[in-house]
Amino acid sequence: MTRRGPWLPILLLAALGAPLTAHAWVLELREAWTTDGAIVRLGDVAAGELPAAAAALVLTAGGTPGGTLTLDRGAVLRRLVTERLAADVVCRGPEHCVVTFAATHLDPARIESVLRDALAAWLPPAAPGAPPTTLDIAGELPSPALDGDWTLTLIEPRPLLAGRNLVRARIDAGRGAARFTATVVCHVHGEIARALADLQPGRPLDGEQLAWEWCDLATLRGGELVGRAAAAGMNCVAPVAAGAILRQAAVRRTPLVTAGQRVELVLDRGGVSVTTMAVAREDGAGGEQISVRNELDGRLVRARVEGPGRVAWNR
Repeated sequence: MTRRGPWLPILLLAALGAPLTAHAWVLELREAWTTDGAIVRLGDVAAGELPAAAAALVLTAGGTPGGTLTLDRGAVLRRLVTERLAADVVCRGPEHCVVTFAATHLDPARIESVLRDALAAWLPPAAPGAPPTTLDIAGELPSPALDGDWTLTLIEPRPLLAGRNLVRARIDAGRGAARFTATVVCHVHGEIARALADLQPGRPLDGEQLAWEWCDLATLRGGELVGRAAAAGMNCVAPVAAGAILRQAAVRRTPLVTAGQRVELVLDRGGVSVTTMAVAREDGAGGEQISVRNELDGRLVRARVEGPGRVAWNR
């Protein structure tokens, strides 16, 4: 390995103070220079003519769009010495050159258009007869400084839900990349019910008591009963005024067993089923667990409602 250390300060001093000779060349940096690329060569930032090899010397190859870089004349000279290109060089002018890496800020409107296209596959389908599902982009999208052609990719995409969704995305360009999170409001419609007349507790719901209408689910407060299937087999447990929207808290599934009713209690023991009688201690809809008293031994057990007047207990 060639030992250069002791000679480097001497060469630098000589380059800074040597008079011009017939073969000398001048290293004079510009005070500022702007480029739309990522690579900066010495010939780009020097004010005068340079030897071809020195002009081609790459000072940096990783410029960031929209960023700046300050080149120090002493550091440049040390590079020339290291590359054996400093012979007959004389330094003049500014000690620093500020390089600006130009970049174009992407248009947020264009980003929104591409984002909408990417989200189209993740919109929930509209129910038969419902208005079409749409989306809005809430708030401002970024305007990153990137150069070249660019693409947008969704990060961990998933089907959009009604209302507000946080969607992460990445933009990759010829030079640089950017990530951002967008607030996407999904407008999907569902049917909600209004009471045509006052509804009283204990009364089963039927089609003549309710009027159904399409509603943007993104505008609901929460807790509304959505969809006709959700009302099937339901019973009112609280008063509902005429014209009011039916809410989940006002209904429950119609009980198949009522408190005080004698029911069949099916006991399943090791694959053998035994049926006896019991008394229900509370109301219960299909699939619910309720307390019953076994008439055979007087014990209280938790049993699952399987049908009208029938419960099952698995030990």
